[in-house]
Amino acid sequence: MKLLGYKRADFVTKDGNTITGYNVYLAREIDTRVGVGEACERVYLFDAKLKREGIELSALMGHNIRVYYNRYGKVDSIACDD
Repeated sequence: MKLLGYKRADFVTKDGNTITGYNVYLAREIDTRVGVGEACERVYLFDAKLKREGIELSALMGHNIRVYYNRYGKVDSIACDD
């Protein structure tokens, strides 16, 4: 996957808790057996997770990355693949 961009996306939950983090936009090649081109997706990364994992989104811009998901389907970590 390639990191295309990111933007701030803080919000307040129904319980009144403030969640801080970023929407992260990624692109990946579509399997040629089913289509052509690239598919895009958006994932959310909490500030706490970015800090814990030492992830600097600005340093990963435009790079190929690997996204790791936890058992609940949430992004667990991101690593540079270049």
